[in-house]
Amino acid sequence: MAIAAVAIVVIVIVAAIGVLLISGSGTTEANVSSTPAQMVLRIDDFPSGWQETEPWVIEPPIRACSDYNISAFNTSTPYAAQIECIIVTYPTYERARQVYDEVMENWTTITTTQIDDHFDRCVMYELDRGMYGKARYYDFQEKNVCGGIAILTSLYYNMSESWIDSLLSSVEGRIK
Repeated sequence: MAIAAVAIVVIVIVAAIGVLLISGSGTTEANVSSTPAQMVLRIDDFPSGWQETEPWVIEPPIRACSDYNISAFNTSTPYAAQIECIIVTYPTYERARQVYDEVMENWTTITTTQIDDHFDRCVMYELDRGMYGKARYYDFQEKNVCGGIAILTSLYYNMSESWIDSLLSSVEGRIK
């Protein structure tokens, strides 16, 4: 009786491992160990004159996820610039790719630019806000992580491409 019970347990464990491997949900090599709170932009990513604030552009994810975190920053000069970052983790790399693909399918009317220097996949779109300035949004997927960085600037605030690149690199470097 005890041998039969052990045999059943072993069969169930082997079957479960097989199902996990076949479905890809047992694949951990593409999954990150960092939490979303560890991966988002931080105040030390910004020069002096920036402060942490409440997000008002990026909202929590609408799709089921494992975890997420949103950080937001603005300049001490009112309405000069606002940057927000969201990091969302999913149980598997495959699920993150699926969510990213679904998001991209909904962007049929928006012209995007591929960003090949960062993340597994990344696109940027830019909106001219007229007299209010510009808005850029970077949407990315890396391993089992999806995320976005929104950058809103007024007409008189100049944000260099090299600094934007360093922000992307900071987030990408934390996805471990």
